[in-house]
Amino acid sequence: MMNGSELINGGKMDELISLLTPTRGRPTEFQRMVISAYDTAVEPEKVEVVIYVDDDDKFLSDYKEATSRLSNVILLVGPRTIMTDYWNICFRSAKGDILCQNNDDVIFRTKGWDKMVRDAFASQPDKILMVHGSDASFHLDRFGPHPFVHRKWIETVGYFIPPYFSSDFGDAWINEVASHLKRRKYIPFIMEHMHYQFNKAQIDQTTRDRLERHDKDRPEQIWGQKGNERMENVRKLGAVMVPPHEPRRLPPPSNQGFKPKHLG
Repeated sequence: MMNGSELINGGKMDELISLLTPTRGRPTEFQRMVISAYDTAVEPEKVEVVIYVDDDDKFLSDYKEATSRLSNVILLVGPRTIMTDYWNICFRSAKGDILCQNNDDVIFRTKGWDKMVRDAFASQPDKILMVHGSDASFHLDRFGPHPFVHRKWIETVGYFIPPYFSSDFGDAWINEVASHLKRRKYIPFIMEHMHYQFNKAQIDQTTRDRLERHDKDRPEQIWGQKGNERMENVRKLGAVMVPPHEPRRLPPPSNQGFKPKHLG
């Protein structure tokens, strides 16, 4: 593992936002995402980007060159692993208290998105909250792609994204847990997902690989098998909420959940 450019100096940790971003084969899209995040932030010095690049990525030298020029970016390099665990690896190197399940193919469109996110968490004293904007697709305010949660959420559950899925379902997991807790909060800012399903990108090799994994690994079956664990997340988080969230009876675990966005 190696670090890219320096971490930010100054600022309170609870004001720092970490955009956790696994990326493969997309150095151009990655740079576009970073530039858009900082160009639209009110306080870009209080935003960091943590990226993970596979050590066999043929564009690794491009990522190294890019992170040498970009501010507040941490570059991690290591072996390929299961898709949803990349965000947990990024989390372990993040300095922020507000963490985002970010993608390399998004564009931040709304000026002041960072202040909107910070204000949302500041208004929730126990910090058990999932905040999201719109990805400018069919999700709108009904589903939270690219969710933001607080470090307290992650430390309570034991992971950021459940490390089981080779394709999709990570965001659906957090959405379902947050919805059971009535702690999913939509804020009107846009992180536009430049996805092939929305006719905003071509299918590249990264997406082809993910689609093959999806067909082979059948992550929807894993989703169905893990319903009780999602409910255990609800119990753990509910116990640290103020006042505690104590439903008389937990709803049955969902085998369907939300329609997951495709992350590849």
